[in-house]
Amino acid sequence: AARARAGVWQRRAARWSDGADVVDRIRETRQATFACAEYELLPPAPAPPPPSPPMPLAAAGPEGRAPASPPKDRLPAPRDAAPAGAGTFMSMPSDVPVTVVDSPETLDLLERALLREVALASTNTAVRGDGAPGPGPVRVLGLDVEWQPERRNDQGERVFHPASTVQLATREHAFVVDLLVLCAGADPAGASPQPAEQREAAPTETASRLARRLDAVFAAAMTAPGLLKLCLGGWSDLSRLRQSHGLRGFDRVERAVDVASLAREALRGERRQSYDGLSRLANRTLGLPLDKALQCSSWGARPLTPGMVQYAALDAYCLVPLLDALLPRAAAASL
Repeated sequence: AARARAGVWQRRAARWSDGADVVDRIRETRQATFACAEYELLPPAPAPPPPSPPMPLAAAGPEGRAPASPPKDRLPAPRDAAPAGAGTFMSMPSDVPVTVVDSPETLDLLERALLREVALASTNTAVRGDGAPGPGPVRVLGLDVEWQPERRNDQGERVFHPASTVQLATREHAFVVDLLVLCAGADPAGASPQPAEQREAAPTETASRLARRLDAVFAAAMTAPGLLKLCLGGWSDLSRLRQSHGLRGFDRVERAVDVASLAREALRGERRQSYDGLSRLANRTLGLPLDKALQCSSWGARPLTPGMVQYAALDAYCLVPLLDALLPRAAAASL
């Protein structure tokens, strides 16, 4: 049987005139079927079909009732975040602001927010609605990274792209930090016809000063022992950040929590396919999936669209309610 299988592979290899290695060819074939920012950039998807006409009331639901509307704190997804006809997706709560950090003023806002989190985490306190300090939930910082989808060049080598944005989310605020603007001197308005990271111009002096400030803010947050850093299988995200723009603030990360590992512990005994990936995990745990239509957007181009900003912010922010939902179940499963 082994000799027969070997003969099959030899005949298949002979039909590949370019002499490529069998394993490499199989791997490339498999990768071509996936759409992920960490793998191949697929050809543009066909245009979505036009939205279907409104459903008659009699077909809207049991006993003629219309489907229930989503909770008020989950706003409808931005128009460019989902194709027409898409279902209901999780979105940013209306009381959690999203700030794009691409200027000295917004960098000041990020610095104050993160240093406040570090201070609160060190004393394990929160601020109540009346402004007085008091005991509160654990202080957390959701982290996610986006970069230009990668493709192979004419020599078959994978082209490396630095991190385009890093998203940091507390319980009260989400930040989309534009690394190409702050660290590489790209134009946030997208005046350059090329993606910002493909330009060969060196960072400006202003960008270098902002990058040093930003790196110091990152280092203070990442090394704060009382602040939980949340990611989803985020070691690849951290590796990308460490290789991008000369950043050193992510070299040392204390108290990092992989929410994917926490989910495997909390949902032990369930089929992993039911919660594999951020969208499925959110649907399984929080009741709504995430719209991943913009996952392989051109993150190296500027300006970022409102839908891209909301998509990026939500990927980091949703880790916070996921932690709150999974921690009790993981504790119960370990008993």
